[in-house]
Amino acid sequence: MPSLQTNGARLVALPLIALFALWGLADPEGLKSVSIALTSLVLVKFGWLVMLLSSAALVLVFWLGVGRHRHARLGKAGEQPEFSTASWIAMLFAAGMGTGLVVWAVAEPVTHFLSPPGGERLAPAAAARQAMVLTYLHWGLHAWAIYALCGLVIAWFSFRVGRPPLVSAPLEGMMPGRAGVALKIGADSLGMLAVTFGLAATLTMGVLTLRSGFGALGVPITAPAAPFLALLVLGGLAMLSALSGIGRGIRILSGVNIMLAFGLMMAVLLMGPTSTLLAILVDSMGAYLAALPELSFRLRPLEGAAQWTADWTLTYLLWWLAWGPFVGVFIARISRGRTVGEFVAGVVIVPTLGSMLWFAVMGGSGLLAVMAEGLDGPLAAAVRTEPTAALMLLLQGLPGADWLGMLAMLLLLLFVVTSIDSAIWVLGMMSSGGAETPTIPVRLAWGVALLVLASAMLSVASVEAARAMAILGALPYPLILVLQCVALLKALTHDPIEAAP
Repeated sequence: MPSLQTNGARLVALPLIALFALWGLADPEGLKSVSIALTSLVLVKFGWLVMLLSSAALVLVFWLGVGRHRHARLGKAGEQPEFSTASWIAMLFAAGMGTGLVVWAVAEPVTHFLSPPGGERLAPAAAARQAMVLTYLHWGLHAWAIYALCGLVIAWFSFRVGRPPLVSAPLEGMMPGRAGVALKIGADSLGMLAVTFGLAATLTMGVLTLRSGFGALGVPITAPAAPFLALLVLGGLAMLSALSGIGRGIRILSGVNIMLAFGLMMAVLLMGPTSTLLAILVDSMGAYLAALPELSFRLRPLEGAAQWTADWTLTYLLWWLAWGPFVGVFIARISRGRTVGEFVAGVVIVPTLGSMLWFAVMGGSGLLAVMAEGLDGPLAAAVRTEPTAALMLLLQGLPGADWLGMLAMLLLLLFVVTSIDSAIWVLGMMSSGGAETPTIPVRLAWGVALLVLASAMLSVASVEAARAMAILGALPYPLILVLQCVALLKALTHDPIEAAP
C-alpha cells in the first residue's frame, strides 16, 4: 500500500501536471510566453547561484570519488552489481543525455563559432577552439557531476541505510513531526514534476527534431497532425519498453543505442579528415581542462555578455538540474553494488570522455565545413535557421549519405524512446513508495501522463519553449539537492571507513 507520503506527493504533483497540460492545449502561446519569461527571470536574478551550486556539485563529487569513502559499497557488504559495466554505462548515456547529443552534435559548436560570447570576433582557429571548449563546458563534467550527485545521495540512503529510493530518502528525520512529513511530500512532488516536465520536453524536442531531420533528407512532413502521430508512436514504443522491464527492454535498447552512436561516429571519423579530427579532440580537451577553473565561475557581467551566459551556460546547468531527480533515481536504481569510487568514475569520467569524443568528431567536422565554406555557406545558414537539421546536412557531404541520415534518425528515435521508458519506470517508482519494480498499471498511467503533457508542449512547436517548460517544472529542485547533500555529508561522518577490497 502506498504510504501517506506517497499519496500526498501524488496529490500535489498530478493536479499540477494536469493543469499545465490543459493550459498548453488551450493556450499554447500563453504557456510559451510565461515559461520563457519565468525562466529568464530566474537566470537573470539567480544565475550566480545556479553557477555556484553547479560548480560546488563538481567539487563535491570529485572529493567523494577520491576521498576516504571511495571504497564504500552502495549496497550490502560484498554485494555485486546487477548489470555489467558495459550495460551500466550504456543505460547512463541513454537516460542522461542521448537525445541532446544527436540534436546538438553539430549545431552547438558551429553556433558558438558563429556567435561567440559578447560577439567577440577571434581568429578562425581560436574561435573554433573556444567553440569546442564552451560545448564541453555545457555537456561535460558539470552536467555529469550534477547527475552523479543526484544519484549518489539516493543510492547511499537507499542501499546502505535501507530507505526507499526516492528523492525524499535523504531527508528522513531532518525535521520533526508534520514539518518533516511536509518536507518529504514536497521533495517527492518536486521530483515528480521535474521528471514529468523534463521528459515531456525531451519527447517534444525529439518529435520536432525528427521532423526537421526528415525534411533535411528530402522527405518534408507538413501535415498538421503528423507531429502528434509521431508522438503517439514514440510514446507507444517507450511504454512497450518500460513494460518489459529494466533488465530486458531498457537495457537492450540502451545497448543498441550505444552501438549505433559509435557506428555513426566512426563513419564520420573514418570518412572525414581522421587525423585532423583526433587532433581537434586532443587540442580542445587540453584547452577545456585548462580553462575549467575559470569557466566554472564565469558569468561575464563586465564584458557585456551576461545574457549569452544566461541563454547558454546557465540554461544548460538548470536543464541538468531539472533532469536531476529522474536521472538520479534511475542511476541509483541501476548502480546497486558499485563502490562510491566506481560510481563517480562511471557516472562522471567515462560519459564525459565519451561526450567529448562525440562532439570532437561531429562538431569538429561541422567547424571544418564552416571554415571551408565560409560564414555564409550552407551549413552555417542551416545552423542559423534550423539547427536541429545541421547533423543531417553534414552527413549529406559523406559517402552513403542517405544511409547515414537514416541511421542518425534511428539513433535519435531510440534515444528518445530509452529516455522516456526510463522516465516511466522512475515515475512509477516515485509514485509507488520507491518500489523497484512498479506495477504495470502504474507504468501505463505515467506513460499516458507524459504523452498528454508532451502534446501540450508540442502545440507550442518550439524547442526553446519546451526547454523553458522543463526548467520551469524543476526550479525549486536545487534547494532540495542542497538539503540532500547536507544529509549525505552528515551521514558520512558517522559511517565507518571501508578499506579497499
